[in-house]
Amino acid sequence: MPAVTLDSSDIKRRFVTDFGRYALASLVPAVLGVALITILTATFSPASYGRYSLTLSYVAIGSTLAAGWLGQAILRYEPELEDELLVSSALFAIGGAVSIVAIGGAIGWTLVGERLGAYRPFFLLAVGLIMVQSVYQVVRKLLQARLDSRRAARLTVLRAVLRFGLGIWIALFVLEGIVGWFVGAIVGTAASLVVTVATGDFELSRPSYHPTLLGRLLRFGVPMVGWLFGFTLLSFIDRTLIELLLGSRAVGIYSANYDVANKALPLVVAPVIQAAHPIVMNAWTGSNHATVRRTIREMTRYYLLLGAPVTMAVIVFGAPLSGLLVGSAYHSGHVVIPFVALGLFVWNGSMIGHKGLEITDNTLIMLAGVMGASLLNVVGNIVLLEPIGIVGAALTTFGSFCSYLLFVYVVSQRYIGWDLPWRSMQTVTVAVTVEGAVLWIGLAVGEAGLWSLLVTGCVGILAYGVTLGLTGEIRHSEMATVRELLYQIY
Repeated sequence: MPAVTLDSSDIKRRFVTDFGRYALASLVPAVLGVALITILTATFSPASYGRYSLTLSYVAIGSTLAAGWLGQAILRYEPELEDELLVSSALFAIGGAVSIVAIGGAIGWTLVGERLGAYRPFFLLAVGLIMVQSVYQVVRKLLQARLDSRRAARLTVLRAVLRFGLGIWIALFVLEGIVGWFVGAIVGTAASLVVTVATGDFELSRPSYHPTLLGRLLRFGVPMVGWLFGFTLLSFIDRTLIELLLGSRAVGIYSANYDVANKALPLVVAPVIQAAHPIVMNAWTGSNHATVRRTIREMTRYYLLLGAPVTMAVIVFGAPLSGLLVGSAYHSGHVVIPFVALGLFVWNGSMIGHKGLEITDNTLIMLAGVMGASLLNVVGNIVLLEPIGIVGAALTTFGSFCSYLLFVYVVSQRYIGWDLPWRSMQTVTVAVTVEGAVLWIGLAVGEAGLWSLLVTGCVGILAYGVTLGLTGEIRHSEMATVRELLYQIY
């Protein structure tokens, strides 16, 4: 399949279509993720959930090191390369990476397996999950880079359903331990890949070694590993430090409430990022700086319009959501949810803002920025964890995310600058303030039950939309495009 080149008239249409598909694809994993949190926190102790969460953190680190560089390189170079050449090279590269993970896991088990204590049952399963998750990431990035949002969304949903169903079944009824979820996750992810290939959603090519292309992918992707690894540190180093300073129980309480925000926000922000990334990459011809700059600005505007109201809802509803979704032993950690929500909103915004650095191959600069933010994260956690507990971790994470956004805004001006949509920022601020007031009032006068929150949330979102309409922020052409394309999403 040849690369898709978009002109300016296609961008709005493509964004609406891809966002719609990715949003629907994000709904299933998000709902299942929330259900998973509820089931696991109701069944297992905070200490067990803490070990589960920390192991998942290291799975994220491992899969980032193994496949993150390749996934980012695919998104960057797919528009410029022949499809069969890219796929065969990508399969060769991920095969080598997975082999290294397997060898490293075997060596690690031999050297430290007996000294892992309560984490010993998780070790080999974590290695297996890293391997299958790495392959999944590469296949999904290939589909996403081709602007094939339909098949990418289908793979996402299938994996989420299989992971959830098999993970819960094995954890609760087969092994009767939280470690069983990892078995289900491995089998479910592998099965989703097999089904995707068998049904023709992804056509395999014979893996082949192309040294020139591989070198090009490595030169772009390896610094991106550092950037992705830095993001993983920003997201998860707090859990490691909480384990060391406060213990597994505190990790479980913090992680469960962190995950409440981290499951709700991706419903909107993740589809925006997934839709925006290949659009920006396909817009780049190598010299059209002004066009790409306008595209990044427009993608930032869409992100603000769609992400801000969900962030406000999570902030206001943090405490009742925690009470509904996690076990009573975890509820005290709800105080971290507003800081986590704001931090995730800021971080995902910077992911659009740094496209100007990414598209000009300045990944080393991105790495420097995220390493600086990671250092701030570590220092902040060490200073704040003992005096104020897990709130210190949430505050530090928020501050670290903000520091990276500021870095991106300043440094990108030397390359393809990040032009912020200032007028949209003002109108969105007004609209989310109105929404927040409606949500607070509804929460004060109503009950904290699920249906009450849903109704109040809908009224708040409606107030947000009406306010945007009154300010003239929503364009008639945008509404016409949404109506025209809505029936085409699936």
